[in-house]
This record gives sequence, structure tokens and C-alpha cells, in this order.
Amino acid sequence: IRPNYSITKYRNYVRLFGTLSGALIAYLLLWQFSNNTFLLFCLLTSMILAFTFLKSKYFWSVLFITLYVFLAFNFLKPGNINVIFKDRIFDTFVGGIVVFLVSYFILPVWEHTQNLDLMKVATQDNINYFTAVMMNFETEKSDENVQDYKIKRKAAMVSLANLSDNFQRMLSDPKNQQKKLEKVHQFVTTSHLFTAYCASLAQFFNGKSIKKYPEIDAEKWTEIINSELQNSLNILNNVDAKIPEIDFVTPESDLEFLLNKRKTELQENELIDLRDPTKITYLTELKNISELLELMSDVAREQRKALTGFQTFIVKKSNLQS
Repeated sequence: IRPNYSITKYRNYVRLFGTLSGALIAYLLLWQFSNNTFLLFCLLTSMILAFTFLKSKYFWSVLFITLYVFLAFNFLKPGNINVIFKDRIFDTFVGGIVVFLVSYFILPVWEHTQNLDLMKVATQDNINYFTAVMMNFETEKSDENVQDYKIKRKAAMVSLANLSDNFQRMLSDPKNQQKKLEKVHQFVTTSHLFTAYCASLAQFFNGKSIKKYPEIDAEKWTEIINSELQNSLNILNNVDAKIPEIDFVTPESDLEFLLNKRKTELQENELIDLRDPTKITYLTELKNISELLELMSDVAREQRKALTGFQTFIVKKSNLQS
């Protein structure tokens, strides 16, 4: 029995199939060979391999444990293969049935009881991670800022991994325990996208010196995206307070002006190529940053809308917990 139902079910299946496979191999081995020296060598080898694979490869560990048990009992009472085979298989199946009944009816730990807390942590860590990335637009690079950024990035990745693992285990739960599976899947997907966009945005500041992008209204972008994320967090916390949507126009005016200006320069200098590679790179970076911020805003908005339909379930769960 493991801490949750899905892992218990997986290990139960592995235990049953590993025992059956090991019993068949041991049965054939004892049926074909009678040399005690060779059987003793197989016994010692299977014992070593059983404990070697116990933490990493549970199937192989069970297989070699079964092989080891068969050979050990054969040395104690030779020629009693059929009895050992029947008892080992029967006892393992009885134990598997008991484990299933206990994990399902007596001590169940369903994943839907944990995903709400993991969603809260993931949202808060995404807020912190995004804020740390956007600080690079406004502050100079320092060891303190870099260390704070790394800590928040690590927290966001860890919480995202925990949330993804929770969802994967939830897929192994019984159908009647997969509460709001589609909504949880949508939240996990949007969280993955938002964290990935944050990582992509941070790549523009990985150099030794931070480039300034005055054309990007970093303060407004931070305000609007954080407001969407904070609204999602309020929904998860079952808080009635709602941050009003900011009347914000995507700051494309400066960027569009620069792009149009560059197109005009290229058209006027068609015969004489006077392109400045630095200027081209800078405009490309501006466009990429602007597109990333738009995508992050859309993802944050989609996540908040998805949680709006999830709110009734959150209220019921909060009432049960209280």
C-alpha cells in the first residue's frame, strides 16, 4: 500500500505480474536443472538483483525475489515445486485483492482532494516568477536580483511539476473520482504555457548586461497580466474580491512606428544596401518580446475564464474542508 491510490494500483499490478513471471521462470529452472551448485549460484544472484532493483525497477525486484524464494524453499525441501508454485501464486493474489479493497474503500487518498492546493501554489509561483522576469525591464542587473530570480524560477518549475504529477495520477483514479478532470487539464495546460513563455521572455536578459527596451511598457504589461493571475488565485482561494479588468491597449504603437520606419528606409535604399544589423536585431527582439507578452496575457485570461466554471466545485470543496 502506497500513499495514494494510483501508485498503490500500479505497484499491485507490478507485484502480481512480477510474481507470476518469477514463479514461471523458477518452475522451469527447477524442472530443467538439478545441479545444486548451479541452483545455489542462481539463488545468490537473484537475491543480489532483487535488492538492487528494489527502489528503481520494482517489477524486476519482485521477479528476482520470487525466484530467490522458490530456490530457497527448494533447498529446504527438494522436489516440492508444485506446492511452492501454488502457494506463492495464491497468496500473492489474495494479498493483491486485500490491498485493492483497503486502498479503495478503507484508506483512499484521491488526487482530486489535493489538486486545489497544488493549483493555488502553482498560480502564486507563476505570479512571483513573472514579476521577477519583468523586473529586468526596470532594474539593473545585480547578484541579488539574479539570485532572487533563480529562486522564484525554481519554485515555479517545482510547483508545475507537482501539479503535472498530480494530474497524471488523477488519470489512474476511478472515473467517479476524477472530479472536474477537463477543467484541471485546462489549468495544467495553461500553467505549462505561461511558465514556458516566462522562460522564453527571460532569455532576453541572460546576457552580462541588461538591454533596455523603452518601447515596451513593462509596468502596464506587468499590471494587466498580474491582475488576471491574481483573479485566478482569488477564485481558487474562494475569495469574492475581484480585481477589475484594466482598460489597457496593447502597446504596439511605438513598435509599429519603428517597423514602418524601417520598411520605409529599406524601400528608399533598395539600390544601396545600408542595413544596420544591430538595428535589425533590436527590432526583432522588440517584436518577439511584444508577442510573448501578448501570448502570456491571453493565456492568463484563458486560465481565469476556465476557473470561473470551476468555481462551484471549489466552493463545495472548501465547505467540505471547513
